[in-house]
Amino acid sequence: MFLSLENILLKIKNFINDNYIIILLMILIIILFTLIANINTKKKSRNYHFYKKKNDPLLINKNNIENKDEIEKKVFNLLYNLKIYKMNLDIDKIKNIVNDNIYDLYKVQIKTLSEKNQKNIIQDIKYINSYITNISQNNNLINLRMIIECYDYIICNNKVIKGSNNKKVLQTYEIEILNEKINKLELLYEREI
Repeated sequence: MFLSLENILLKIKNFINDNYIIILLMILIIILFTLIANINTKKKSRNYHFYKKKNDPLLINKNNIENKDEIEKKVFNLLYNLKIYKMNLDIDKIKNIVNDNIYDLYKVQIKTLSEKNQKNIIQDIKYINSYITNISQNNNLINLRMIIECYDYIICNNKVIKGSNNKKVLQTYEIEILNEKINKLELLYEREI
């Protein structure tokens, strides 16, 4: 009754020899099911991307599709100017492109920098990418996420005290534009590159 290892191996070998066609069919079925599962996964992935595009607010109004690049460029220019005006401590120009709350915030920041004899240096600002998350029918309200890269650091007496003057940063902003002005500006993420 006791089977040795040799007997077990011999029985397995005989089983394989006697049933090799069934074993090959089972292997082919497993491969076939694996391929079908991979194809279905890819189809689901494609449907997800279509779903995202289908819900893009720009696709609701076909006139806005043509303006997408123009809108993103306009918002980037507002953000660019805001950074440059802050660097130059030009609070009057900032007032022309932001709402009152953001203006008050920048006014305090600029006053603090001036009192501490510091300067926020922002250079080589480049647009990387953006995604419009909401847009009104008449384009008076626009929400988007924008990614830029730049040098952004603070100096005091010609010494860098915050940030780095030899490494750029990648910054992701949540921006809301209302009637051609920055209504909301939130830095979501920043890292050195």
